[in-house]
Amino acid sequence: MDIQQDVAAQVWQAVRRPGFDFAAGFWGFVEVVTTRRCIDWLRRRRPVDPLDTELPGPTADPLDAAIARERSELAHEALGRLDPACRQLLYLHAVVARSYREIGEIMGKSEGALRVQLHRCVKRAREVLRGLVTTEPEG
Repeated sequence: MDIQQDVAAQVWQAVRRPGFDFAAGFWGFVEVVTTRRCIDWLRRRRPVDPLDTELPGPTADPLDAAIARERSELAHEALGRLDPACRQLLYLHAVVARSYREIGEIMGKSEGALRVQLHRCVKRAREVLRGLVTTEPEG
């Protein structure tokens, strides 16, 4: 589907919703939808480097293994401290690799709201991780 059709479809869906207020700036709404669809289109066209799916073999260096294990444990601990909605959003976006549109259909939210929520979730995860790393050891 091209951008024009995508914008028209999204605007039509919004207009059909009960309570849509034309007086609140219909053309501004159309402009926002158009801008966001163009940004999505540009992002999809962005070149992506293929990831190497081969995992590195066991390392002979015990320090590297300990660092990798500690990073994994810290990441799990930080994710465990996030609220369930953030964990679900991060899972769907990063692990399952769903698009904002697909996640929006699952969670019943707009793509824009999901982008903002994901940004806040990642920011919160960084704060939690930073707190875990800088905490003084007990004892």
